Amino acid sequence: MFRYNEELEDGHVQILTTEANADGEYIEVDENGITVHAKFFSTFAIAYSEDTGNRNTTTRAQLVTTLWRLEGKPMVESAEGFNDVYENDWYNDAVRWATANGIANGYGEGYFGPSDTVTREQTVSILWRYAQYKGIDVSVGADTNILSYGDAFDVSGYAVPAMQWACGSDLVNGMKDLNGTMILDPQGYTTRAQMDIMMARFCKGL
Repeated sequence: MFRYNEELEDGHVQILTTEANADGEYIEVDENGITVHAKFFSTFAIAYSEDTGNRNTTTRAQLVTTLWRLEGKPMVESAEGFNDVYENDWYNDAVRWATANGIANGYGEGYFGPSDTVTREQTVSILWRYAQYKGIDVSVGADTNILSYGDAFDVSGYAVPAMQWACGSDLVNGMKDLNGTMILDPQGYTTRAQMDIMMARFCKGL
């Protein structure tokens, strides 16, 4: 079991500790004080450490590795190779699995960009493809209107179906900008806190 605050706006948490207790709980520190929040990352994902990148954002390698671990670390005998993913890299098997199953794609010309920070629209697109890989019904997106968000037209065309699904399934609730307008921030980077919350919501529906 894991617990989380369903009322949190995306990105509410700003700083996370590096070690979980026996219940999988991390201490969260934000501008309002200190709270306890059970983290999906404690079981499946990557501990905060220097070799996995910026602790405040999520990379492409971290995202696909999270899903790969959730799936039970399946091995792939043959898959597309990338010039920037090496055999001894901690994310090599995860990248091979994700690309072999159409969950994540490379940039072309043989590059995956494992250290690149993922945007929010890229994150929901990968989760959307993973949901389909799992056989999850994503049709809720077809009936979801995201035009109520102030920056809906900033969502890239390829990511619109995924963002509609993410909003329709309550994976993404949006956030308030400086003017108090609810936005999706599709081009903004996915923070670790946002990723934790999205994964908790995603797993609740599995």
